Amino acid sequence: MKHLKGLALAAAAAALLAMPYPAAAAGSTPMAAINQAVIDFNKGDYNGWAAACASPSQIIDDFPPHVWSGPTACSDWVTSFQAFVKKSKMTSMTVILGTPWKMAIAGNVAYVVLPVTFHFNQNGKPMKLLGSVMTIALKKSAGGWLMTGWAWADGH
Repeated sequence: MKHLKGLALAAAAAALLAMPYPAAAAGSTPMAAINQAVIDFNKGDYNGWAAACASPSQIIDDFPPHVWSGPTACSDWVTSFQAFVKKSKMTSMTVILGTPWKMAIAGNVAYVVLPVTFHFNQNGKPMKLLGSVMTIALKKSAGGWLMTGWAWADGH
């Protein structure tokens, strides 16, 4: 039964990621870049997530030290995140993006606000954090769109 629930969640996540912005190459639009970063995160490829960041970047998140900034902000966040999830006994983390509430693109910069659901296991128990919000700023580079900053606000 747990295996079937996991497959259902994975299928739902893939469908949600693909729905609003289909067939875009990674980084070709702001949402394609965000979607690829989330795909990497959901696979546990936190270096892939960090590669979606520009240098320098700014990050605000709900775990200490809460703010990361500068040329290594995203890789520093990955290090802090891995320590946090280990200490919190969290595994099987999956982010599911909702439809953006706001997307503003002005030339080579973009601003995206979207609801997020965060699934994970804590001490082996399935958990779901509903109503979280990500706000992401991006810039277009020669290789595509990169995150210049993002903030996470926990739901309930």
